[in-house]
Formats: sequence, structure tokens, C-alpha cells
Amino acid sequence: MAGDTTLSENYAFAGVYHVFDQHTDSAVPKVQFAHDDRHLLACCSLDGTISVCRLAPGPPAVLRVLRGHGGGVADFAWSLSN
Repeated sequence: MAGDTTLSENYAFAGVYHVFDQHTDSAVPKVQFAHDDRHLLACCSLDGTISVCRLAPGPPAVLRVLRGHGGGVADFAWSLSN
């Protein structure tokens, strides 16, 4: 809808399983699944954190938030064995 700024009217969230919203004030430049566990997902943020989330089994949850970076985190990599 042209000119409308509400998120719910600008984006179709059909099929969205869960919304992780721990990075509300900063951009999230990268999201990546773990190499050998497709239930683990990590995302980095320009707020200086990396979040590790579990999608299943059970309800999706943030397992850890890694803090302590001096600035925003624009990239990260999983180890081959996670």
C-alpha cells in the first residue's frame, strides 16, 4: 500500500513460523543455520551481539546471546563441527 508505513500492511508474513525479536534497535546483517544441526540458527547484529537460537524440538527459543564485541557484528562463521 503506497504511503503506508505499517509493517503488517507492507509485508506478507504467510508461513512465518516464529519471529525472533531480540535485535529490535539494530540491523541484522547475517543469519545462518549451523552446519550439522538444521535446528540451530545464529544471527549477528550491529548492536554488537550474536544470538544462537534453537528452532526445534519444542518451541523456538534464544539459547545464548554472545556479548562483548566492541562494535557492531557484521559477519560470523560456524565451525565445521558447530
